[in-house]
This record gives sequence, C-alpha cells and structure tokens, in this order.
Amino acid sequence: MNKIKVKNESEIPKNFTGIIEFPNVCKMYLKEGKCHRENGPAVELANGGKAWYLEGKWYIQINLQNHVVLDSYKGKHNLVWYKLLDENEILEHPDIPGLITK
Repeated sequence: MNKIKVKNESEIPKNFTGIIEFPNVCKMYLKEGKCHRENGPAVELANGGKAWYLEGKWYIQINLQNHVVLDSYKGKHNLVWYKLLDENEILEHPDIPGLITK
C-alpha cells in the first residue's frame, strides 16, 4: 500500500489510495481520495482518538447493548452489517474491527 507523509492537505494527490501520515497529528487511510478502511479505523490520531469511515462516510462508535438488533447480514465490503433500531430511526452499521462493542 502506498504511504506518504504530508504537512497539509494540499500535498495529498487527487484520488490517492493509501496511507497519509501527518507527523505528530494523525494517520489516514484513503481509497480514491476518500477516507476508507475495512479492517480498522480510517483515521488514527496521535492522541489515541479514532474514526471509522467507509467510502468517505463516517460511522460513529456504538454499543450493541444500547440498540435493538433487527437483523445482521454479510454485505458490502464483505463485512457483517447490523440493522439497528435507535431511539429515533433504523440504522445500518458495519462491523468494522473496533467500531462496535457488544
């Protein structure tokens, strides 16, 4: 996988796929210019913070015990996806490693 170090976003090649390192700030995984990682967080901050993305869409970390699980299935990116009932809506959430606690 391609890996480059940059000082600011303007140094990231358009539609880059690989790992971007902002020294002492964060590491980002990109696919065709969008934050994307199927086997862990797509953004890892130097302070330990993490963020999960698929194709540029951000997914918040959740605990399954706080939701009603309506269904689970093998879906896009060969991940298990959960159909969840939240207080206000039905969510579809991928099970990216570290994203969901059970």
